[in-house]
Amino acid sequence: TSTGHEKAVSWAVAASLVLNMALNLWLMPSYGAVAGAANTLACVCFVSLTYLWLAHKRTTVAIPWGLLARLLLALGLLCGSWWMLRWTTYLNWLVETVLMAAVFGFIVLGTGLLRAQEIKEALKRK
Repeated sequence: TSTGHEKAVSWAVAASLVLNMALNLWLMPSYGAVAGAANTLACVCFVSLTYLWLAHKRTTVAIPWGLLARLLLALGLLCGSWWMLRWTTYLNWLVETVLMAAVFGFIVLGTGLLRAQEIKEALKRK
């Protein structure tokens, strides 16, 4: 109502629902719940990218493409790190969680999503 772009957003959501149902009918019989989760993730990504595209094309809102690229890079590094850890080691879940938390910290700092100074300032405020 506030932007006048509800129709386009509704079409994007409807397309995502149709895509999700089609993928579920096609892939879930063979791959089960993993397919359902992957299909839902794909459809959420589709809707999110559609929102970004609509915001870029129809409004004057500045899209932080650099930040989004760094977030995507961080996600890829985190998923890749976790996948390598899972397939190359057999660690206790708690050890794996602590190790991946440390890896996540390095990824966030390495991609520039957070700076060490920002973390220090936030810890001082407590």
